[in-house]
Amino acid sequence: MTIDDPSPPEGDDAPTGDVDTQHGATEEDLPSLRRVREQLPGLKPGDTLGRFTIRSILGEGGFGVVYRATQTEPVRRDVALKVIKPGMDSKAVLARFEAERQALALMEHPFVATVLDGGVTDDARPYFVMEFVRGEPITEFCDKLKMGVRDRVALLAKVCEAVQHAHSKGLIHRDIKPSNILVTIQGDEAVPKVIDFGIAKALNQKLAEGTIFTHVGQMLGTPEYMSPEQAEASSIDIDTRTDIYSLGAVLYELLTGSRAFDSMELRSAGFEEMRRVIREVDPPRPSTRLSAHAEDAASIAATRRTEVKGLSGTLRRDLDWVIMKCLEKDRMRRYTTASELALELRRYLADEPVLAGPPSLTYRVSKFIKRHRAGVLVTSGLAAAIVIGVVGTVAGLLEANQQASIARREAELKLDVADFLTRNLITEISPYETGPDTTVSTLLDAASSRVDRDVGDDPRTEALVRNALGVAYRDLGLREIGLEQITRAVELLDGVAAETTAKRADVDAAWARLDLATALWRVGRADEALKASSAAFDVLGAEYPDDDQRVLRSRTQLASAMKHSGDAERAERIYRECLDLAGAEGDPDWRSTTRYNLALAIQSQGRLDEALTQFEAVLDAQADASGPDGPKAVRTRSELASCLTRLARYDEAENVYNAVIPQLEAVFGDDHPRTTQTLANRGVNALRGGDSLAAEQHLLLAIERIVRQETWSQRFIPVVAKQLANALVENGRVDNAVITLETAIREIRAVEGLEDKLKDARVAMLACHAVELFTPLDPALTSRFRADCPASSP
Repeated sequence: MTIDDPSPPEGDDAPTGDVDTQHGATEEDLPSLRRVREQLPGLKPGDTLGRFTIRSILGEGGFGVVYRATQTEPVRRDVALKVIKPGMDSKAVLARFEAERQALALMEHPFVATVLDGGVTDDARPYFVMEFVRGEPITEFCDKLKMGVRDRVALLAKVCEAVQHAHSKGLIHRDIKPSNILVTIQGDEAVPKVIDFGIAKALNQKLAEGTIFTHVGQMLGTPEYMSPEQAEASSIDIDTRTDIYSLGAVLYELLTGSRAFDSMELRSAGFEEMRRVIREVDPPRPSTRLSAHAEDAASIAATRRTEVKGLSGTLRRDLDWVIMKCLEKDRMRRYTTASELALELRRYLADEPVLAGPPSLTYRVSKFIKRHRAGVLVTSGLAAAIVIGVVGTVAGLLEANQQASIARREAELKLDVADFLTRNLITEISPYETGPDTTVSTLLDAASSRVDRDVGDDPRTEALVRNALGVAYRDLGLREIGLEQITRAVELLDGVAAETTAKRADVDAAWARLDLATALWRVGRADEALKASSAAFDVLGAEYPDDDQRVLRSRTQLASAMKHSGDAERAERIYRECLDLAGAEGDPDWRSTTRYNLALAIQSQGRLDEALTQFEAVLDAQADASGPDGPKAVRTRSELASCLTRLARYDEAENVYNAVIPQLEAVFGDDHPRTTQTLANRGVNALRGGDSLAAEQHLLLAIERIVRQETWSQRFIPVVAKQLANALVENGRVDNAVITLETAIREIRAVEGLEDKLKDARVAMLACHAVELFTPLDPALTSRFRADCPASSP
């Protein structure tokens, strides 16, 4: 661990900190100078300077030596003490040393080493004392912890804050490099400290009595991280953007494991050639750097927790653009300030378009999709309508040799749907109309408001558009809105089917009815869902062979409706039959979804060990297909946790919940039904596992989120309210438990659009639970609930 820029071992991997050159002569050309320095007196362990006792040498820079020392009073602490080297006390060096002390004294920032004290030695050499940073150079720190790309980017954004602070004080560092950015762990956070302002340049103030200047032909800094204007060796052209260049060079190395310019080639080329390369030669883009180091590429990628292909893909585009903008030869084309670079890095981390990227619509759309990955993934029906649906429908019709007029009409219909969705969803995504708060649901709202205006004169086109929008709403968790759109689509398609004898109209209506069935059972209307699924299967089963993928999909949809209506045994049988009919060559995504539903059906029948095995197999397949953080894998992981709870394996379940809830929040959002339900299940797991305080915390948060959501979630209130009341009673807060159940009953009664018999059933469930829960504690408490509990009513 180091505190300053040590004089490193010989070799390319550890270049000298400063390169002080005069007419082309570097210190490497003067080996005798080092021998002279070794013979000069210096401080040794045990020596004292006032209140400070020297313990060891940490390292040395161009003109100073850094010691680790112990301060003895007024507090005892370790410090870093930097003192000018013996024999280096020329007027210019003394002035520069004093400048560093003054520069550090000006700054007060958590990511900049703090100056504590200063003075002179007995032989009149100045020194100053700063906090001892128990850190490592940023590149070594990140490699040791095998930090991923995003964590490295986030860490450098913090470094930018420190550099911006220096710039705000009128200082340019001029020697930003990994060894001058030390990183340590404070709590759970990686904290950088920028050190060594030994060659800092003052922009608008006098730092020392002596004049600090750079002679023409003198170059200060470290070549691998040095801006072209520094290589010009003229102080006239040095401004804050020279540090932006260096930050880009550090980020380049952090992400690729290589410096922008190879040190061996750069330093062996001779002084003038080195300057020419820095001034004129563009380094390779970061995403292509690994190919130049094929023998080390695998280990470099592994240190960043990825593979070579994955690392190159991650660096391509955004990070390429950001880094190369920092490394522009023309400083006018770099980021203007360090804070601007920090904001750019945070745009990348937030999956927002970076300013360094092209302003094209395609790029903006791709960033929107990445930022709202869950929303876009669950609206895959829209993407299919826009791209695959258009091409596939037209090609299928032509290959089937149907009449040309029918083929044209179907093509036109699909193109009409695609055109509407493209105009109202994709073209809405522009740098002028959207921002970080724009969501998929807001775009869907905008598109929905235009349906009547744009396609209302063609019922079939309108129906297909509304169905696509409804599925998107439904899968985003906005289930009531989705149900409304799909219901309207089915009505329109039924009307079209009644006016024509074309089988296509019946098939369209059947597909929409399958989507309607899913929407219905997701809002708790299982009997209606079963009826819709059966009607759809009757049409599709008569139209296509038993092993046709369309029939298999309709049968599994029917099985899901059966499962939700309480017939899990029959649902299981249908799932297995469909999997057998499809064979191993069936659509892998459909197979994994069907096996997931099979696991749910098995679990519903109480065969928990068998269900757990199924969930684990499905999770492996989904993780292989779309990664462990894909929406379907995350969904399966949440169900696996619930299964562990039912098996009374509470500690294992808690470990899964602890990992999966942040994933659900990242993929689906805090208020998505899946996220809320899993949070509530975590509370149940804690309650059954004996941690009633944790259970109360999780269940309270789940209730808060339910109340914020659409009316679909009111059906979930009774279940969560019951468990929360149990936790509150366990924690001795009986009055709070009473209030919880009374509030839940009031919320259910206030729900609009819910049938009275459903309201009554849910209220009765809560009231009966209250009677059962409170009677042993205080029979008087139950009087508030008896009238709503049929089992205990007079």
